[in-house]
Amino acid sequence: MDPKSIREKHQLSQSEMAVLLGVSVSNITNWESGRRSAKGATETLYLLVETEDKQDILPLVRIACARKYMSLKEAVAAVRLSQKLCSGVISSMLQISVAEHNRQYSYEDLGIRTSV
Repeated sequence: MDPKSIREKHQLSQSEMAVLLGVSVSNITNWESGRRSAKGATETLYLLVETEDKQDILPLVRIACARKYMSLKEAVAAVRLSQKLCSGVISSMLQISVAEHNRQYSYEDLGIRTSV
């Protein structure tokens, strides 16, 4: 398993992958550089992200977007994640979930467009 190629295949930033897996960006950096290896549950999550069927990873995206108390960087990454991996109404619902669970940030802070 090559964590960097999996992340790049899905055009995700390290921040987006960290939010998706529920780990720090430094963990992602360490796994990609080979300083450490993803073990156990994290390795399983990487393999799930590797799947071709986006529906398989939708539950992970939902969990990532429902987390409370994210830093602004993590919250923005969660919004971008929903935009990249989900479409239309589902993406909008997940973006609202990020905003509702992290009310300290405005929609503008999060990069969420409120008009069509």
